[in-house]
Amino acid sequence: MEKLTSRQKEIIRILRNNPNQVISGQQLAYFLNVSLRTIQNEVAGIKNNNLVVSTKAGYHLTNYDVHAQIETNLANNDIESDKIKLLRTLLLAGEPLNIYDLAEDLLLSTSSLRNRIKDTEKMLYDSSLKMISRNNHVWIKGTELNKRRMIRDMIYRETSPSHMSLNNYSLYFEDIDIEHLRTMVVNSVHFNGYFIQDAYLSNLFLNIVICIYRAKQGIHVVPMEKNQFDNISDEYSIANEICRRCEEHWKITIADSDVEYIANLFYGQLSTTSTASKNEIINRINKFEHEIGQLIDEVFEHYMLSIDYSPYLRNIALHIHELIKRAKTGNYVINDIHLNIKENCPFVYDVAVLLDSKIEQKYSIKMPDDEIGFLSVHIGLIIENAMRETDMLDILVYSSGYRDIADNIEKQLTTNYSKTITVTTVDTFEDNILNNNPDIIISTMPLNIIGKTVVHISPFYNSDDHTKVNLAITNHLREKELRQIKSYLTSCFNEKLFFRDNGIKTKEQAINFLGKKMLDFGVVKENYIESVLKRESLSSTSFFDKFAIPHPINMDAKKTMIAVLINDEGIEWDKNKVKLCLLFAVQENDSYLFSKAYSGAVKVLYDDQKYYRLVKSNNLTEFINILKIGT
Repeated sequence: MEKLTSRQKEIIRILRNNPNQVISGQQLAYFLNVSLRTIQNEVAGIKNNNLVVSTKAGYHLTNYDVHAQIETNLANNDIESDKIKLLRTLLLAGEPLNIYDLAEDLLLSTSSLRNRIKDTEKMLYDSSLKMISRNNHVWIKGTELNKRRMIRDMIYRETSPSHMSLNNYSLYFEDIDIEHLRTMVVNSVHFNGYFIQDAYLSNLFLNIVICIYRAKQGIHVVPMEKNQFDNISDEYSIANEICRRCEEHWKITIADSDVEYIANLFYGQLSTTSTASKNEIINRINKFEHEIGQLIDEVFEHYMLSIDYSPYLRNIALHIHELIKRAKTGNYVINDIHLNIKENCPFVYDVAVLLDSKIEQKYSIKMPDDEIGFLSVHIGLIIENAMRETDMLDILVYSSGYRDIADNIEKQLTTNYSKTITVTTVDTFEDNILNNNPDIIISTMPLNIIGKTVVHISPFYNSDDHTKVNLAITNHLREKELRQIKSYLTSCFNEKLFFRDNGIKTKEQAINFLGKKMLDFGVVKENYIESVLKRESLSSTSFFDKFAIPHPINMDAKKTMIAVLINDEGIEWDKNKVKLCLLFAVQENDSYLFSKAYSGAVKVLYDDQKYYRLVKSNNLTEFINILKIGT
């Protein structure tokens, strides 16, 4: 049985305490103070353990007796909880801790504690830190910089970034007045003519809190070998002012190396409030802006996107300019926006991944997925607005004999839906008027036209009329998109590219297996598998513990196709274990088709009921029929 996360553990407890009820996702989200999507993702993991049943009304425990399984799993999670508490205690401690005192504090026997110490060592492998146990004392050995990063990452994992608050920080640093420190930081930044964007502030402030907490313990980072800040730089001035205020408030001494450390945190995260300073920055990056434009051209040409991005270029260039500054100091912003965009706008995220790879190559930096998330926000503004214009609805407005009324209705519609619809107005209704095949007819006169959506409104287009029109447009756009998705997806499958195989255990095996089948089918080139693996190395194409949609960087297939692999036991895919893999091959002229098919597949597979039915399908016909239902 797979181990449960702490949040999954709480979901199980809630369901177990309400054995005769179905608990909705919204109720669970309210109880746990998280989003509905978070609940759906957590429950998907629990369902892999056959502990929870999902219905339209909500969730309940499985009908058979799983209490013994639950208790065993919760016991395992108690062990995980002990290890996290131990790690947190040792990281925040300013000195080696006595094992007997530590066991008493953690409510463990000394033998259990020694076992937890051994297990916890594995959690430090990727941090360049080491657990030391000697002479009945235990501590974590490593650089102070790495310890601070580990503390930050630990708090980030335990506290959802979207729900981070000052109260959350206070749980870890009880002897620091978090609210007062935040005021000092914000005032110091404002005093120097800057502000911090909300997306950066939480992560930045957490790092500063950790620094001040360690300084109060008398623990400091070692001086930087190459200090890029002089004592007249704005970053250094802000950091110095914060440290002087903290010294005065808490009667502590903060080393110059910590001032440099905080200055480093601000590098690439300051936004100026001065118009003169903004103009100076803009003038300085004109050449850089041109370089970024060339990279965007290459990426958009790759996806065959003909989009005018010039109105957005300056903002995205400024963002990338600051991103590169953060990258050069290793001071990345941690966030989870990349998960949101990857889930809801996967094609946008894919375009951002390719742009990221070109930026990394040109400027010799490395960006984590968190920073790709911010980059994809800018890319998304460009792409989504352009694609929205290509999916516009044709509206026919008919008002019998009253041209002024038709013109007024057209004005109201174009004001509210200028990027969604095109409007044609008529004051006489003739048979040939439908030759242009309008999507929706808005009429002030009773009409009954088979196969057409007709919205009857008053001549004055009042608030009730607006509500009816808005509903019709929203529903029609959704239905139109779903029809396109169904058509795109179902046209890309072939029975010779559908497989069920529980012997494939890793993502490399899955990509090589399906890639070879694509080659045998004659729709891809010899370098296809290499291109898929290269794209996978940039950012994982798996979506939680559910499915993966690998695809190549190069869109040079002879035909756009999708190969299917189902493994009931799951395929190890980075940190996830997926049961369904859809491998895409994309023809050069099908970039728009790819964007729809890729995004459509993600939307369909995020439907839990449909996903679990798909992974149980035994042949392609059954697979496609399940795919069509509800689309």
